[in-house]
Order: sequence, then structure tokens, then C-alpha cells
Amino acid sequence: MEDAAARFLAAQERAALIIVEVPALPSYLHELAPAVRAMAVGDAASIPRWSAPWQAEGRRVFATAVPPDEPSQWIPVAHFCRDPLIDPRLSAEVWLFAPVTQAPGPPVVACAEGG
Repeated sequence: MEDAAARFLAAQERAALIIVEVPALPSYLHELAPAVRAMAVGDAASIPRWSAPWQAEGRRVFATAVPPDEPSQWIPVAHFCRDPLIDPRLSAEVWLFAPVTQAPGPPVVACAEGG
């Protein structure tokens, strides 16, 4: 699942990702999507602090969660799932959200399609 998410982000021009509660994702990004700017934050309330400067740089911003103070300003753009039988201790899914102002062209990727 992290592999599929990293590959999705690598295909996005000037991507940046704010990571909330997906601890394995930075390793995959480092290896598969080194051009993607990424920041792991402790909670979703920190997302606006990182998204605003990256948007000002012209980056396409994604997050693995939605800021609690502005949920209607973010839309889901991709959904990646892992079979829980592989290792039930790992998270079973990763959602990627983008600001409404940067509404992407690609549709939401369903779990069955996303890996």
C-alpha cells in the first residue's frame, strides 16, 4: 500500500505530502519518490501550517488526513489498501487528500485498484 501511494505521488508534478499516522510511508517516498517533499506531523491540525507555504511554492499538496478545522476544503484523491491478513498490526489503508483549490484530474483510486 505504501509502495502504491509513493508511486502515485512520484507521478504527480511538484508534489508535496503531509503525513499523519502513516509511519512507513516516508521510507517508501525516500526510495521511490525522492522528488516529493514530505513532512510527517503529529496530528492533522498541523496540515495547514505545511500546506500553505508549499502551495505558495507552486507545489501540488497532498495529505494523509484532513485538517479538523477545514474538512470541507480537502477532497479525497486516492485510496490504497492492504489485505489485513498480511499483517493485521499494520494500517489497512492510506487515503490521500488534496485541497479543493488544487482539485486534481485523476479520480479517486479504489482499494481494489490501488494495490
